[in-house]
Amino acid sequence: MSVIEFNPVKSVMITGSLSALKTSMFALKTSNEFLFSSALQFDECICNLGAAKSGIRGIVTVCENEISSVDALIEDTDIFFALVSDTDIRVGEEINNRKDDFYAAYNYLKPDCEKNGWELFCDWCDGVADWCAKHWKEIVITIVIVVGAVLAIAAVIASGGMALVPLLSSALMALGVSSGTAMTVATVTSLVVAGIAIASTLGSSVLNIIDTWVNIDNPTFNAFQKGLNIASMISNGLYSIGSVFNGIKGIENSNLRYYARRWTTDSEFRSIIRGASNYNFNLPHDLSTFWSGLGKDGQYIAENCADKMGRITMENALDATGTVMPKWDEAIPSTIRAWKSSSSSFAMRSSGDVVALLGDTLKSEGVWNAFEKPLLLINPNVGNIIMFTPSAGAEVITRSPQIVSIITNLLSDTYQTGAAANDWN
Repeated sequence: MSVIEFNPVKSVMITGSLSALKTSMFALKTSNEFLFSSALQFDECICNLGAAKSGIRGIVTVCENEISSVDALIEDTDIFFALVSDTDIRVGEEINNRKDDFYAAYNYLKPDCEKNGWELFCDWCDGVADWCAKHWKEIVITIVIVVGAVLAIAAVIASGGMALVPLLSSALMALGVSSGTAMTVATVTSLVVAGIAIASTLGSSVLNIIDTWVNIDNPTFNAFQKGLNIASMISNGLYSIGSVFNGIKGIENSNLRYYARRWTTDSEFRSIIRGASNYNFNLPHDLSTFWSGLGKDGQYIAENCADKMGRITMENALDATGTVMPKWDEAIPSTIRAWKSSSSSFAMRSSGDVVALLGDTLKSEGVWNAFEKPLLLINPNVGNIIMFTPSAGAEVITRSPQIVSIITNLLSDTYQTGAAANDWN
């Protein structure tokens, strides 16, 4: 460890300069000695050079004295530099031996080069703490903005952007709008509001954070910031209303996400939903009965069970409206679309507790799994969904637990008397 800023190169340069001075002095002495010897050759009768000889001799003497002085200075300089170097080494060794005690008493004097990784990290933490203490207000505001934005965006993502669909579709159908149109308008509106909510939340959050730290006073910036804040507040407020409504009605975000995925990725699904407007049911409360996978006589088995429970199937509802449906034929796409649309409308228009009579094996792309069940799960007017199969009995998706047992018991009795003999196959 070097204590004194001692540069050996510069010490050599000083010694070299003194040596050069000595050499010059020696050259001057030699020149004057030659001049003196040359003057001795002149005869006094020709020219009296006595005074000149004396002067030259004096210069030679001075040069000899100066050369001796330079030699002494060089020697003293070498001794001094050697002493300085030796002292520096000894002092450095002593400091190294005692530096831990010294730095323990005067930690603020410890240079970074003497600190280990942990000490450097602690210093960094101290610096961060000091910075945070100076900017705690800005930090708190930033955290609040970020957390609020994350929660708002997470709420939109969690519901697939469909949180307003149940509320809007129900309200539109209550006003007399056809089921397919109401569902389409509600879906598009919810997606638009969700998109505005996400975009405005991101934009307003970024601008608010910038303004918090920089305090921008620019009319254009401030106007844009205010506009995004208002858009974010309104869109997120509307979306929150839909989310609260869904929570009250027992509509889960997972079901909304499934509906969103079907709507955004499946053009046929969108077409079926729009086509539901051709079938406008006026269904009594708590009477809708669905069926699927019951075999070739499934319609009659379902109607028999529904009649014994005092309920109705979609076929009963179609007959009541005088609607004639084409015969089911999987080879004719238009026929399949018509039945899927009518089934979708039946699910959208159902209210209260619904019953589904199902076979033990159902196709994932069948009408029940692909249309009726997803729509029932996001229908805010539907209470419990009681699904009954020959092997498993009743499975209930609960929304109104107080009447589950009544419907389940009634279903069990009806199934035993009206459907077991056919084994639903």
